[in-house]
Parts: sequence; C-alpha cells; structure tokens
Amino acid sequence: MVFLRKDFVLFLSYIPFFYNQQAVKFYMRGLFLIMLVYPNLLTSQQSSGFIVREDSLTTGDKTSGLSGFSYFHPLEKDVTISLHDTTLHHHFTRVDPTKIMGSEHITLGNTFSAANRLLFSPEKNVQFFHGYRQYDVYRHSLDNAKFYTSSRPQTDVYFSQFSNQLNFSAGARVSIPFQKGFSFSIDYFRVNEQGFYLSHALKSTNLTVGLKYASKKYTLLALIIQHAQDEENNGGIFDVTAADTQPLRRVITTNINQAKTRHQERTYAISQYVTLAGSSRWNLFVQNNISYTPSYYKFSHLSNHSDTTGYYGRNFIDQRGLRRFLDIQYSRADILLGGKDSSGLDGKIGLQFDYFTIKNDGFGQNRTDLTAVFSGSIPFFKVLQLQTKGALGLAENAGNFKTSGSLNLSVKKWARLKAEAEFFLSEPSYASQVLVVNNVELFRKNWLKSFGTTFSGTLDIPLTQTSITAVQSLSPIRYTGGWLIYLQVKQILKVFSLQTYFLILLYKSNKIFPSKIYILTTVFFYRSFQKISTICLNGTAVINCTLTSEYSKKHFY
Repeated sequence: MVFLRKDFVLFLSYIPFFYNQQAVKFYMRGLFLIMLVYPNLLTSQQSSGFIVREDSLTTGDKTSGLSGFSYFHPLEKDVTISLHDTTLHHHFTRVDPTKIMGSEHITLGNTFSAANRLLFSPEKNVQFFHGYRQYDVYRHSLDNAKFYTSSRPQTDVYFSQFSNQLNFSAGARVSIPFQKGFSFSIDYFRVNEQGFYLSHALKSTNLTVGLKYASKKYTLLALIIQHAQDEENNGGIFDVTAADTQPLRRVITTNINQAKTRHQERTYAISQYVTLAGSSRWNLFVQNNISYTPSYYKFSHLSNHSDTTGYYGRNFIDQRGLRRFLDIQYSRADILLGGKDSSGLDGKIGLQFDYFTIKNDGFGQNRTDLTAVFSGSIPFFKVLQLQTKGALGLAENAGNFKTSGSLNLSVKKWARLKAEAEFFLSEPSYASQVLVVNNVELFRKNWLKSFGTTFSGTLDIPLTQTSITAVQSLSPIRYTGGWLIYLQVKQILKVFSLQTYFLILLYKSNKIFPSKIYILTTVFFYRSFQKISTICLNGTAVINCTLTSEYSKKHFY
C-alpha cells in the first residue's frame, strides 16, 4: 500500500503505458528512488495462494476499508466493493486466480499460463462465443474491469521478482479524484515468467484506464481495457521419466519447440447513466453501454522436422509448420431502463445488440445477435430477498436463454442462507464447430444446443466465520478429442460438489497493534456420477489449513 504526494501519483500512473525494455529500466530506477527517499510510505505485501471470500459490498460511492481504495464494475456503478488491507481479504493483494476456492484451474505449469477448470463447468452461451477461453481466468473485460475510487489521490504499487530478472510480476492501482465530478483510474498487472523447460516462457498483461464524470443526474465512464497474452508451447516432455533422472530441465527433450500462442483483446467503451426521476428514497434511470473490441487468437509453429507429425496427428498437413489465425471484431450497444428504492427493491430491463465480424484465415462470416435482458431484486420483511436475472436471444441467437433465481434469508447477524436455481439453453462455441489450419478447413460441425440446470445452496455463519456451499449441475457436454476435434457425450453429466471454510481464533490483542491470528481451514469435495475420466475428475476431496492474520484500522489511521 502506498500513500504518496499527488506529483508522485501522477508519475507512477504513467507506468502501464511503457512496454519496451528501456522504459522498464526507467520505471525500476524511479521506483527504487522513491523507496530510498520515502521508505516510510512504501509497504510491500506477500501474495496469497488462494482467495476464500469476496470483500464487503456497499452501495453508493462511499470509500471504506483500510487501504482507502474501493472499486466498482463499469456495468454496475452503484455497487461499490471496499478493499481491505488484511490477509483475510485477499482481493487487495495480487493472487493467482487459478487457485480461487471452488474455481480451481489446472495450468501448463507457469503462473498465468493456459488454464482449464479442474472441475467440469457447462457452457452457457446466449450470444456468440469464440470458445478460446484458456486465458479467461486472467482476462480484464468490460464485465469484470475495475474502476478504482478514493477520497484522495492514491497509488498502490506491487512488484515481486523471483529466480532472476526475467521472472517477475508487477502492477499498479491508481485513483485520482479531481474537482467538478471528474476522477481517473488505472488498474495494471503484468507477469513475466521463463519457465523451467525449453519453449516454456510467457507474458501476461492487463491494463484498464478509465475516466469518470459524475453530476447529480448524469454519469459518464470512458474506458480502455486491454488483455495481451504471449505463451511459448513445447507440447510437454517427450519422455516423462527424464523429469526424474535429469536435474537440468532445460536440456530435457520436449515434443515440439518454438510454438507460440498470442491472444489479444482491446476494448474501447463508454457507459452512461441518466437519472430520469426520483427522490432521496427512489430513482428511475436509463443506462447505455457502447463498446468496440477488436481481438485476435493466434497459434503458430514453424517447423522443418517431420517427427512433429506424431504430436499434431492428421492436422500436420504442411511440413513447413502449422498456423491458426482467428480475428474477431465485436461491437456492442445496449439500452437499459432501471429503478430502485431505499427498501432494496430494484430492477433493470432492456435490449443488447451485438455484431461480430469473424475472419478465420480465409474463412469468415458476420453475426448479428439481439438479446432481451432483465434483472431484479425484491425484499420481504428485511430478512428475505428474492433475486432474479435472465437473458433471451431474439435474432441469430433466437431461442438461447439463461435465467436464474435465488432466495436469500438473513437471520440478523447469526446466519445467512442462499438457495439458487439456474436454467439455460446454450449454443455451442465457435471453436467447437470450426477448425481452420493453414487456410484449410479441417473440421466443421453444427452441434445441437444444450439444455442444462444448476442448483446450489450456501450457508454463512458470521459468528463462527463458517461458510458451506453445495452445487449440483446437470448438462450434456462436448470436449476436445484427439487432434483438436470436438466430440459430444450422449448421456447427461451429473456433478455434485461441497465446499466449506471456517476460521479458528488463536490469538487476539487490543494493545498498541490491535490484531487477531487465525487458522483458516478449507474442505472441498467433488463427485461426478458418470465415469468420463478423459474430461473431468470422478471424485476428489481436499483439506487445507492456512495461518492468517487481521489488523485493525486504528493501526493505519
């Protein structure tokens, strides 16, 4: 956490725009100088291995939390999340998103490398979706981007180096409020890792830059969001026994060398909120979001070796190598009418227009989707709340739908119970239907749409810091078979999972440095009722214990 004068905040806020080596050296020297001159203002933090819960939710733009930082998502500006500078609230620190409890992913070994969910999760595509989701867990987008707010100019800078200068992670959060309703925000994070084996390096960069203007009846957000992912691919170890017998991993033979994956998305977005009528107790508003996202998803491998045919199979159609280039230009515009009051009653309804231009290495198409969307929340007697959300396709996505409803019961501060049900009819992703390699269409299949359901329940007991969640899903599935060709399983996959965590207080002090020390225990159980081991785990159980601590606000203010 860094509290610096305004001139230093402005200096650090330009850091994310530099990408060349000379700029990185300039950045590091400047940061080192600040650490020498202002040692009492800079505090580094250790990243946590996993995240156990969300930070507190509040409404409005009130800033709270030890760090002084809060943020909101551009599509939900009235829901503010406060960041807490404590190890019990891991969203403040930089973490590995693949270790989030209940959403664990398996990777290619490096931090921020290509990831796939360890537990099966069905597709729920109401609109067109390209299907290349191996970096989604790291990606900033219009749906999850963060606009940071604070009552004063603040910057949080993060840097961690490991092994050597080629392995590091760095990031910055910047929040600068101006006069007359303007504010500025930056969220930046970069990971660079060389890996242990040949062709094992990666770079992952996320940058969100935003400007906000807010008056009594009008709010405008202008955003630029970019995600770029570069990863070298080696296809795994050729002889798996070499990992145990050869201490120098760089000399171990891999299936392929110098293959590269490059994914990039850049979003230019404007969000507007206009209050039509209202008072201190209720208001009626119109929300409009417009965005343009050019993106590409590329894989290439230049090779003169014929032995790679054993790795690529029948897809290796050219001895010079293999290439898959996919470019997508995505335009979005929506209009929503919403309202809310002080009792907790709120809702939105509107239309979303999506237009896609797909260029797939000589094979292309255009796609127009129109979707009706709605969401709502209805409170009952201050202890019960009904929430609902849905989407229905009307154009080329006609018939696709996704709807969910949840019931939340709160018994004062003793317990909170949430029961949720979701139903969906999803169209298959583009990647599961089309494969083009070296300007040759190797695969095209029109899969049927998939209907599925998900039921879940969560019990939170604040007094004992305990949370228990159970989830059951039913859906048909498609998966990648040999040589990147998708297959579909005829039977319905039934999956059940149970997860819980609780805290045990070991130590409490109310002296000069008020603090608490806990043992955090997590238990996870997963069970698939069909034996499809090539796709997902049939059953597993995990128990984990972590020592963690919490410090009072009085220590910082």
